[in-house]
Amino acid sequence: VYTCSASCAPRARVADAQRALCEPPPGAEGDEARGLRAAGTRVPGDAGEIAQIVAAANKGCDITALMSSVTNMHSVAALIKQLLRELPEPLFTFDLYADFVRAGSQSSSLTGDAASQRRFEAAAKGLLARLPESHVALLGWLFRLLSELVQYTESSKMTIGNTAAVFTPNLLRPREETISMLADMQ
Repeated sequence: VYTCSASCAPRARVADAQRALCEPPPGAEGDEARGLRAAGTRVPGDAGEIAQIVAAANKGCDITALMSSVTNMHSVAALIKQLLRELPEPLFTFDLYADFVRAGSQSSSLTGDAASQRRFEAAAKGLLARLPESHVALLGWLFRLLSELVQYTESSKMTIGNTAAVFTPNLLRPREETISMLADMQ
């Protein structure tokens, strides 16, 4: 049970959450301790465990202490996705939604020639430069974590495509969803 004791100092900061989600608990070793080899980031975590952790964190409990007591590694992935999904504004901001979608559609049509690759990279860097600094910092942390995850595709079953399918909807969304937008996503 995750409770907020009187000794829990309010520390619900992004840096604490990043550290807690990224570092293994004391005494654990390596990538397996961090759950990177666990099969399926798409597997839902323990809903009860997630609800208890969120409630305790919302009361101001130390996030690092909470995360070190997680028993289901799928709950950690679910917590990351929930944190991203519940941000008031996605990390790829509402104002840049159309620009990111356009850049994404251009990337899928790259022919492989160096010139088109450089144009796409320049466009992507330009878009990232327009994001708030806090968004870029959190995206950097997340992309480092996800790039580690896909190194274990054989055991985790999380290919680059699977990882993108799982995380993109939590990073990029329009201010208002319409039926036609949902149909376009199919």
